[in-house]
Amino acid sequence: MSIKSTPEPVSKKRSLSISIFTWLMGVIGTLIVAHLTMQYLDLNVYHQLNGQVFEISNRVDFDDEASIPTWISQAILLAIAASAFFAGLLQKTKAAKRAWISIGIVGLLLSIDEVSAMHELLLQTTHLLLYNEASPTLYQNAWLILLPFIAIAGSILAYVVIKYVPRKTILLMMLGSVILVLGAAVVDALTNADNVNTFTTKGIMVAIEESLELIGSSTILYAILDYLETNHGGQIRAARKKLLG
Repeated sequence: MSIKSTPEPVSKKRSLSISIFTWLMGVIGTLIVAHLTMQYLDLNVYHQLNGQVFEISNRVDFDDEASIPTWISQAILLAIAASAFFAGLLQKTKAAKRAWISIGIVGLLLSIDEVSAMHELLLQTTHLLLYNEASPTLYQNAWLILLPFIAIAGSILAYVVIKYVPRKTILLMMLGSVILVLGAAVVDALTNADNVNTFTTKGIMVAIEESLELIGSSTILYAILDYLETNHGGQIRAARKKLLG
């Protein structure tokens, strides 16, 4: 008696948004290992007396503006802006276009801030006005002043876009935003309150802070790319086919 074989199910090709998100998680993991390794060597092994180790550690230091992690962070935020602007072009109503363009503008401003560190200037100015030359603590910290304004601005943006963006996309972007702010503000405030040149602070705490920012921004980018694939995949494929002939 012959036994009929059951055909294997056809595996679906992994979406571009998931592929990019997975790749970014791998990059972030690699950056964490590089940062922690070089900070440990520089601070605990060579005590910042080896010039070559010091210079290499700076290039992979999460807390250095002129570093590979900063460049990757800026690139992700710029990709968020470009993807949101592109989503805006695909909308049929002016209100929906404005909603996506608003998201794009926020992404663009954050990308510019990542390399110009304007938020650091704002934090320093606020701290000097309120606390003079006193070192930041958990309770005397400029983030405590700025966080309510960030929350209000985020709530206004969410109110503007919630009518024109699918529930799944909104929830993913909100999750990414919470993770990003948790790293950029909450962990940063804890790090500033313990501003000593040790591996715990400069290595571990900074790695937690900046990796949360990267994971948060990557989640937001995934949300937008997933939206584009799910809702405008046909249009994008048709346009690409037309361009490629």
